[in-house]
Amino acid sequence: MEKKTAFKKARGVSIMGDAEKSQKIAATAGFDWNDSAEIIHKIIEEVDECIDALQLPDNENNITMELGDLLFSCINLARFLDIDPEHALNVSTTKFKKRMNAMQHLLNETNTSFSDIEPAEQEKLWSKVKETEKA
Repeated sequence: MEKKTAFKKARGVSIMGDAEKSQKIAATAGFDWNDSAEIIHKIIEEVDECIDALQLPDNENNITMELGDLLFSCINLARFLDIDPEHALNVSTTKFKKRMNAMQHLLNETNTSFSDIEPAEQEKLWSKVKETEKA
């Protein structure tokens, strides 16, 4: 039987694209989730592992690995749902920038900056801008 080595870094592909491609290869080989709920459970597990890693001092390497596992799992959910993860991230980044610009506009009206207000006020401002999007 010939041995296969399908898991190589693809040239010219973003790391997000490489993660998605690796997951597709694994799924094609039969190593896949049964449903999206299983992947969401895995994402929650990875969040918990990130929280645990953050509790330890001088733990940057482990935090990096756990955060990478979390991102990898999120990309896997996108793949499973047939959603382009780069597009999804682009949509969220665009939405974030729009909200930040709206917040900055409101702050400019009162000659205030983010550093002038407490985190609770920043959260209220974020919520206010988010609500105006729904209207």
